[in-house]
Amino acid sequence: MAIANSTGNDLLALAGRFLFASLFVASGVNKLFWPLATIEYVRTFRLPAPLLWCIGSMLLELACAALLVFGYRTRVAAWILAAYCVSTAAIFHHAFADQNQLIQFLTNLAMAGGLLALSIYGAGLFSIDRLIGDGHVEITSNYAQITPSDS
Repeated sequence: MAIANSTGNDLLALAGRFLFASLFVASGVNKLFWPLATIEYVRTFRLPAPLLWCIGSMLLELACAALLVFGYRTRVAAWILAAYCVSTAAIFHHAFADQNQLIQFLTNLAMAGGLLALSIYGAGLFSIDRLIGDGHVEITSNYAQITPSDS
């Protein structure tokens, strides 16, 4: 038996998913319409196959953002995006002498932290995950109850 979750919390979960997704949609669309900027940036790090980096990151960002928006396989999408944020921070933003790069590094880590929290609590009431009965954690006042996933 699950503890009822307030509609207000579910609306906040929906808003949080949309806000997270907006960042990845913007980045993915930027790569879609202006791929050369990403390809040149990857080249500056002397990484192999910059076009594949561009296409792969664009597809990952857009696909996972769509999963977050619809609340489908939210936990998996959040884990993938969290790993992506940490890896891109380590690969592309490790020049800590440049304060902008340090801020970008910490921003990526903060996003990963938020995504991991999202993976714990799930998408909330307004999601496909909820419709198909995916397990989730519901928070009400000081109590949390985990409902098992059917999958």
